[in-house]
Amino acid sequence: MAIKKENIISAVLTRLATITTANGYNSNAGDNVDESRDIKYKETELPAINVEESSDTIVDVSNSLYHTRSLELNIEVIDNGTLAPSELRKAEADVFKCIGVDETWGGYAIQTFPGDVNPSYSQHEENKIIGKTITINIQYRITAWQNE
Repeated sequence: MAIKKENIISAVLTRLATITTANGYNSNAGDNVDESRDIKYKETELPAINVEESSDTIVDVSNSLYHTRSLELNIEVIDNGTLAPSELRKAEADVFKCIGVDETWGGYAIQTFPGDVNPSYSQHEENKIIGKTITINIQYRITAWQNE
């Protein structure tokens, strides 16, 4: 039995990995896509994308056969802090373009909604790292009291 949330997250990671200039995007942020990475990035691993599950809430239980859930994901686009801010904005635009390819993630979801975009900054040893965290909400339906 496949778990629908796992299928959705897998589809998100796979699609984000297509963000390369060879595929018509403005950046190569898709060259390094991780899920819930807690190890600091090396300069040679940038640009990168890290996807974190923020929450998974029930939004509708009015139907006794199905529950509608909202999966909130934070997609962090990370790059070298020595680059121009415009390069990070290109990668941010690429993420939105990538999401827009199919908001149902291959039919696993009902729809995807954009959320906030917040800047981030950190210093890892001698490397300055800049980023943007893009929040999205993916609504999907499961069989009542199941995860499929």
